[in-house]
Amino acid sequence: GGEGKVMESAGMAREIFEVNVIGVMNVVEPAMQLMAARRRGQIAVMSSIASFIGGYPLIGSYAGSKSALRDYCDGFRPVLALRGVRINHVCPGFVDTDIIQNPHGGALKSKSSLPFIMKPADAAKIIRQGLDENKATIAFPAPIYLAAMAATVLPPEARNALASLLTWLAGKPEYLIKNAK
Repeated sequence: GGEGKVMESAGMAREIFEVNVIGVMNVVEPAMQLMAARRRGQIAVMSSIASFIGGYPLIGSYAGSKSALRDYCDGFRPVLALRGVRINHVCPGFVDTDIIQNPHGGALKSKSSLPFIMKPADAAKIIRQGLDENKATIAFPAPIYLAAMAATVLPPEARNALASLLTWLAGKPEYLIKNAK
């Protein structure tokens, strides 16, 4: 993107919400009904660590849609619990899979430039343990989750300044990759 260009169009934002939120609801709601009728079951909804970050540059709609999933799960959790059904939202950070791509499209030159990237087996172990313990939120890696939670207590001016810095850096992916270490 260049000066004055909007990174996400309204159509793109709508499409992201339709897939990430409405698509999940289309699968989860019938499952909720069936599990509630038999009075047992567990639903794990994949969200993202981005759901805690809010207005992070270039992924506003993605982060917003994943945040909506967290709220969706939190809203149903107590109601489903009364019917013997567990619902958990899983909020992973970067996991070393083929799906990881840079925000401008195409494969990353180096996955090592991603903060706290995890091996799939390690992520699966965290998810399994969180589901076994019926944690409402299964978020990892811990440093990113804790930093995101800490940012929520910043005054709006400080959050906006941080978002401006991140937006500036996001517009310079070569700077981020070069200076990641």
